[in-house]
Amino acid sequence: MKEFIAQTRIELLNSDHVLTQVCAHMIEHDAEVEMRGEKRVLRFLDTQADLTCEGNEVLIDVRSKPLEGIYFTRMALRSHILEFSEHKIPLFEWTGDGETIVRPPNFQILEVVSCQNITPHMRRIAFKADNIARLMKQLCPQLVECWNIYRKQRAVLL
Repeated sequence: MKEFIAQTRIELLNSDHVLTQVCAHMIEHDAEVEMRGEKRVLRFLDTQADLTCEGNEVLIDVRSKPLEGIYFTRMALRSHILEFSEHKIPLFEWTGDGETIVRPPNFQILEVVSCQNITPHMRRIAFKADNIARLMKQLCPQLVECWNIYRKQRAVLL
């Protein structure tokens, strides 16, 4: 699987202090944090972000196997750096993979094609989308598992 890479360099006063706070907070979001000299390494599942202080600038390198990892890590780092920065709001200009992403890559725009009442408390809604195959790969295993649990529970009740 291809590894996606994105980078940015931001101007950040008190960069060391801000990154220390961000890294301490990211542990609450299940990140693994490691210090390598001036570099802080954050790991989330299959995504890694390297944050390096260079004076009042911070170089951020993000690497991930799924493109979603690039998007969500960029978003999380930006929001947390803004949260802990007490001075001028840094400008994030990302280069590399995912530059043109405007919405999360795993979001789909769905169109409702039909709606049918099954019972007074249940409604069947049918959707269509341009790229439903990707969504089905993620959902089908869960739907099959739910169906099997339902059948087992129903068999016990009968």
